[in-house]
Amino acid sequence: MIADDHSQADNQSNIKQIRLNGQSTTNAVLNHLVEAGYPAVNIIADELDIAATEQYGNSINIVWFCHDEKVFPIRSGFKKWKPKGEQIRVLSDTSTLEFEGLERVAPNIYSTTADGFYSFTFHEPLLFIAEQII
Repeated sequence: MIADDHSQADNQSNIKQIRLNGQSTTNAVLNHLVEAGYPAVNIIADELDIAATEQYGNSINIVWFCHDEKVFPIRSGFKKWKPKGEQIRVLSDTSTLEFEGLERVAPNIYSTTADGFYSFTFHEPLLFIAEQII
């Protein structure tokens, strides 16, 4: 997708040009995808725009790939299998976070304690977490 207000580029097949109309690039693209009924999107970017994506958490599954991390929103009760020693960062503010299968190694950084499932519970509607990708 090309998202801007000025491009006159020759469009190749399967490329959709989206006008920004005063929105951020992230919001313009996500609005288009939600309106078109897409269930999910992967976003590859140099910088995260979590604030712009929070409002879409119930409308479309969003995964950000930024540098060496995979970032995505989770709901309370989230559970996932990971090998021992994998790090997970919690990017959203929360005062109600509870976790299993993890140990806190630094503020907002957790490490899996064994091969197996880890889980998060919390009171907020969504939290964003980051997993390292190799």
